[in-house]
Amino acid sequence: MPHVQADDLTALAHGHGYVTGVDRAWHVEVLRHRAEGRSAELVGPDGFDGDHLTLAADVPGTARRWWDAASSQDREFFAAYARGISEALAETWPGTPEVRELGLTERAVRPWDPWTPMAVHLDAHLLTGSLPEQLWRRRVRRELGDAWVPVLDAESPAAAGSNAWLVPGELSASGAPLLAADPHRVVEESGPYQPVCLSTPDVRVRGLALVGLPGVPHFGRTESAAWAITAAMTTTEHIADLAVENRDGAWYVATTGERLEHRSVVLRARGSVERACLLRSCAAGFVLPGTPAAEAVLDAAVPGTATTVTVVFPAPTADPARAFSACRELLSARTADDVMEAVSGWAVPCNDVVAADRDGSCRHTVTGSFLGAAEPPRPLHGITVRANQRPSDPCASAARLACAPPHRARRATHLLDAAVAEHGAVCHENLLAAQLDTAAPHWPPLLRELFADASPTAVSDPVATVARVGSTGPVRTAPEPDVASGPAGGAVGGRCGIATGGGVPNDECIGGGG
Repeated sequence: MPHVQADDLTALAHGHGYVTGVDRAWHVEVLRHRAEGRSAELVGPDGFDGDHLTLAADVPGTARRWWDAASSQDREFFAAYARGISEALAETWPGTPEVRELGLTERAVRPWDPWTPMAVHLDAHLLTGSLPEQLWRRRVRRELGDAWVPVLDAESPAAAGSNAWLVPGELSASGAPLLAADPHRVVEESGPYQPVCLSTPDVRVRGLALVGLPGVPHFGRTESAAWAITAAMTTTEHIADLAVENRDGAWYVATTGERLEHRSVVLRARGSVERACLLRSCAAGFVLPGTPAAEAVLDAAVPGTATTVTVVFPAPTADPARAFSACRELLSARTADDVMEAVSGWAVPCNDVVAADRDGSCRHTVTGSFLGAAEPPRPLHGITVRANQRPSDPCASAARLACAPPHRARRATHLLDAAVAEHGAVCHENLLAAQLDTAAPHWPPLLRELFADASPTAVSDPVATVARVGSTGPVRTAPEPDVASGPAGGAVGGRCGIATGGGVPNDECIGGGG
């Protein structure tokens, strides 16, 4: 685990960037190229689709605008981190195994811009919101029919997810609050998290940093406060299929007359391969890139042509000046309320945040740019398990999509409640045992129903088939976001975001355990 010691936060960010560049040279440079829409230059033509999506969503431009809006302290903090990475890459790049293997030792490494960490983070989480689920549901509906949507969406009984738990001090064996979280990231090379210990004369922080971003905004603890997150499963955008028509070589929205703005870019890949593409957008959204064939149809259209494009309308960012302030401010958090203040304004990804401090205060909030009602900080009482499930009061909550079914949260709560009933309190070992629990009682009957029943009903009525599984209860379709259907669809290629699945337990505790 890297340990960075410095005299102040700026020097700390510089050191954090340096050790990241030393440990993850290839990883951070791939992330930077992805965020600039240039990953194909390193990995070849397979990166073209992802680069097209990055540029269509204007990841570099958004990062630069958020950087310009940030406070002087945040700009100094991020610039120092970028300098640290740049200095490390200048030393380590030629000797990095992947660089030698691909014959890139002579390739010059350009220094990171001060806003590059913001762009890296935005791009890494480009598909961690609700967009993939919205596109998936639309595809299922078109190909298989409405009946299959609740069976194959993320809220079916087969789904898994991540979690963040909090046990208050009065139910803890140590008398201090306990936090635990399991990120449930997919297996990636290399992993998105980096264990770190960061210290100045006034700061001592341990936690998991996100590679390419300074600080520990997701999982961390100071000497007197701790915080953990899990995906909030909020609706982060809406999509619409808009009918457009070509007039004099330009595309216009048929219903409003708005002209689609466009600009040409040339994507370049290793091996001197190029692909020209157009980036299209409207006032509040961007046109989702389609398959190369679909893009060719748009590019070659003549006046009078009509078609449909998929437009993504992201949720607005409330305060771009605070989109990344948590990276710096959390390092100095002393109380749970400090944590809540630090994460206010956080933009991407949308997180369920639990926090606690040495005095026993426990807090929860939902952060990020999403549609629906805000969920401001609130005190927590009793054992709290957030496991991507829907909130108990959906009317007073953010809009959500692709939530995990509630049995996961119920199982974790049951295990922790059982520890209290048996021992009078929860200890660190109980948290670990609950994190490692693999009971999935819904799977055997679900598989038996799906594979043993060869009758036509098993295929023609999938909802009834799954609903017969006793432990899961009836399957229901989650509320849809504002999605307009149409004949054309976009294709997202080359990128993966947070996915459900097995994860490695990560426990952040105050008192009572490591």
